[in-house]
Amino acid sequence: MKYGFIAALLLSMISLRAANVTFDVKAASNKGTKTTETLSQIRTELGKTIIIEKDNFEAQITATEYQKPSIATNGRTALKVESKIIDKTTGNTTLVQSQKVITLSGEPVTFTHSNALGENIELTVNPKY
Repeated sequence: MKYGFIAALLLSMISLRAANVTFDVKAASNKGTKTTETLSQIRTELGKTIIIEKDNFEAQITATEYQKPSIATNGRTALKVESKIIDKTTGNTTLVQSQKVITLSGEPVTFTHSNALGENIELTVNPKY
């Protein structure tokens, strides 16, 4: 009886451990003929927001597990990726884009935006869960 309780306690502790997601991130921005590109890899807890700053833009990305039985995932985890792109060109922060996309773990998603100054940002995130 005592060992059964300890085993149940250990199993519940394991299930409470936070799940992690790794983002492969490619952030590219350009204005006219000048293009800059940054590659990074960010690991965080599933459901936590990562912030990527690039020139006059800020992107906030969050991935959560998406459980919908009608989606064929071929054994891969479906993820809902939410993005917010914030434009900082005027010195103020303005939310210019907010999107939600369903993808599979390991499948990249690209978000793009252009501002009034002719600056463009292309953000590709590949969440791996």
